[in-house]
Amino acid sequence: MQRTLDQIFHDIYYPQIPITIVSAQSGFSGYDGATHHGIYDFGFLRTLPNIKVFYAGTKRDLRAILEERYDSVTGPMIILHPYELISPAQKEYLPQQSTPLDLMECLCPGSDGVIIAAGNRLTDAVNLKVKLLENQKQNYAVYNLRWTNPLPVESLRKILSEYEKVVTLEEGVRSGGIGCAINDFVRSEKLDCQIFVNAIDDGFLPAGDKKELSELAGLDVDSILNNLEKFLG
Repeated sequence: MQRTLDQIFHDIYYPQIPITIVSAQSGFSGYDGATHHGIYDFGFLRTLPNIKVFYAGTKRDLRAILEERYDSVTGPMIILHPYELISPAQKEYLPQQSTPLDLMECLCPGSDGVIIAAGNRLTDAVNLKVKLLENQKQNYAVYNLRWTNPLPVESLRKILSEYEKVVTLEEGVRSGGIGCAINDFVRSEKLDCQIFVNAIDDGFLPAGDKKELSELAGLDVDSILNNLEKFLG
């Protein structure tokens, strides 16, 4: 995404051309090269005025948002999609009926806290929920964020008002990332909750597969559990 930012700003968003961009290299990009990772996408894109960014982390969300854009196009939009194949495990945790696209989607209910995940960390979010229940007897809800810009504020306001403990998962850098944006929202709304942001510390990562890079960046479930325990004290 960083290589196209100038064109997106000058040729699409400034004149508000009704174009749909599908970026299929969001997050880690395997062995394509260290400079190919899309881990800076959100920080870059959220600085553009009036930008709409939807993260299609499931097959049916991708199909639904493309159909919606085909039927009615208003201004430009960027649709992000994971680099890797969609996990077949999604069939096990997706609700039978798809949630309207303007809302966050609940993948798993829970009462002790909530995990809010970007589309490329949904399976990790569900696995984290399972381990939290096994290890700490804590039952966390899991939500698919979907919209990364603008944030789905109505959904967020309702969900964050219900939980004191909040975990955000993303496959991007921490500075200017999704977790930071949600943290800003919490402060602006004066909501009473603790947010643990799981993201990549500033820097560069080498080429590698998702598992290798997740462990290197501390995005794997075991690292999240350890760091979350320290965060909550």
